Formats: sequence, C-alpha cells, structure tokens
Amino acid sequence: MSAPSPFLVLSVAAAAMLASCASPDKVADTGEWIELQPGIMIDSARHLVAIDGSVAVDTHDPDTPHVYLEVVACTPDTREHEALVVTPITPSSLHAALLAAGFEPGSDATIDVRLEYDGRRDVPSSWITNAETGEAYPTDAYVFRGSRMVEFRGRPFYDADGTGVVISLATFPSAVIAPERTFSPEASIEAPVWIANAANMPARTTPVRIVLSRPDGVRN
Repeated sequence: MSAPSPFLVLSVAAAAMLASCASPDKVADTGEWIELQPGIMIDSARHLVAIDGSVAVDTHDPDTPHVYLEVVACTPDTREHEALVVTPITPSSLHAALLAAGFEPGSDATIDVRLEYDGRRDVPSSWITNAETGEAYPTDAYVFRGSRMVEFRGRPFYDADGTGVVISLATFPSAVIAPERTFSPEASIEAPVWIANAANMPARTTPVRIVLSRPDGVRN
C-alpha cells in the first residue's frame, strides 16, 4: 500500500484539530474563536484564522535606519532580521488551520492579512515602504500557496517548517502565504528597495496578532 499524500495528512490534521476542541459544532454555529494550538486561533464560521507573534525588528535604532524586508512573518531563528513579525507557530499547523477554516490552497485562494496590536489594526503595506520613493508596498492581497513538500532524510517534509517562511514578500517557494506580487530575494536579479516603515511600526517585541480572512468572509 502506498503512503498517503502529505497534503491528505494535513487535511486529516485539520479535521483532528477541530475534533480536539471543545464544542466544535457550537463554534461553527456561533462564530466564536477557539484556540487550536498555542498561538493559532480559528473562527471556522467566519473563515478567520489568527496567529500570535511579536514585532521582529527594531526600526527605531538610528544606527540601522534601513531594515530591508523579505518576509512578513517567520518562525524564530530563521529570518527575523528581515521580517515584520516573528511567530512561534509551526507553519504546517497553520496550513491545517487554514484548511479547517475553509481556505483552499492555490493561485486563486486570496487572503486578506491584518495586523492587530495595542488596540490598533493595520495592514502589512502600512509597515513597508520603498527606500527610494517612500511609497507603500503596492498590495495587501495575499495567496494561500501552501508551501511544498520536500524530502528530508528520506522522508517527506513540509518545507516551511524548515525554512520558517510563514508569510513572504520575496519569492520563496516554501512560503505558506505569499503576496500576489512578489520580488526576487537575489540582489543580483532585483535590487532590494522594500524596508520597514519606522514611522508606522511599533517597537520591537510588541505583541502582534496576524488575522487572516477570506475576502468573502467576516473581518470584524
């Protein structure tokens, strides 16, 4: 018998996540948040997923005025030096949570991304600016790419669990979520211009909740 598809395993994991939560039927009926795992919340009725993290970079240090960015969110000890948010969640668990909330991976699986902190709501583009022109990042439309499966020590492995790329800006095939418009992370191909917007960003380590929603869902 052949081994099950790794993505089927993720679908089963999504179902198991819901089954392990108290009163999943009530949650689906009333649209309440439940915590699937530490740092990952889901509101399946409204097609919402939220992950907890904190501001990854110090944009207010006068000695480092330009923090060049390649990702919106990453896991610890990976790309914090070029990320807006660092989150302790496991990327494959986020994939399962998105499936459980009714998201489908693919080129048409658009996701709205919101940043909540200190009682405020922002979008990633407000935290990103062009170092040369001062304009904001041109999109807040993201896509559920779903990362990819790679072989590691002879076994299939969810790539984002290794690379730590949760939400990308640059083109990273391992990203769980990516903007519709990406750019090359190689400076020899495309000169880096996108930096953290110090005027709008809170201090490093400020708690941040990233809320992911479907465009046809409820976002409040």
